[in-house]
Amino acid sequence: MSNIFGFGSNDIQYMAFDTLSFLFQEPDSFFEFILIFLVLIISISLLHYIRSIFVVANSKLIDSNPTSVSNSAIPKIAAIIIICLAFVGLFGWLVDLTESWHNYNFLTFFLISVQKLYWEVLMFVLLLALAGSFLKPQILNVNTVTDSTTAEDIIGIYSIFLKGIVYFSNYLSLALITWGAFDTITEFLWNTIYGETLLGYFIGSSSWLFIGLVVPVAAHLAFLTLMSINNYLLAILAIPKINKN
Repeated sequence: MSNIFGFGSNDIQYMAFDTLSFLFQEPDSFFEFILIFLVLIISISLLHYIRSIFVVANSKLIDSNPTSVSNSAIPKIAAIIIICLAFVGLFGWLVDLTESWHNYNFLTFFLISVQKLYWEVLMFVLLLALAGSFLKPQILNVNTVTDSTTAEDIIGIYSIFLKGIVYFSNYLSLALITWGAFDTITEFLWNTIYGETLLGYFIGSSSWLFIGLVVPVAAHLAFLTLMSINNYLLAILAIPKINKN
């Protein structure tokens, strides 16, 4: 599970790194370095403010989009599948860890293990949290009704996934920001000790910080797009009921 997450996350990190590298070129002087550094700090502060707005907006978004399923059995089955996937991913990571320890020296193995452990625990906790939302869908404004059709149930399950992504985007954002801040501070101190002032080190280590800041915004925009399709399908399915009445 962490390998799948890691594959996608690496692509996102490289994209963020390329974007930041394009926006903030390597300075030619120490004064230019300080100027670009200040611009980065202002950018982070601005993105943090925008993030706080969308965190509140995401909560209101869930409250204003109620959906339904016909019974609680379907969400419970989905929750069991998600929990099984979480434990399979955790077990697979442990097997991979035990098989790769002899390929590195102790320090390198320790550093790689800590990094992978962070991402694996993050993925494991998010999957368990998502499973919890399936066990208690009321927290995502999903209600149990008696007149829901099979097609509406499928859309309802799909809406739980969408709402779960939006609901937990704040926690994912905080986790990425925490990792990005830690990585940025560590890299900055490391290069300060060795007398380096290359902006590339800061940009590379801060990419996760920027990704974490924009996660709630991306989740909000994705929800608006996908939930619009969801509501359109529900409207089509409601036509026979209207005609029957």
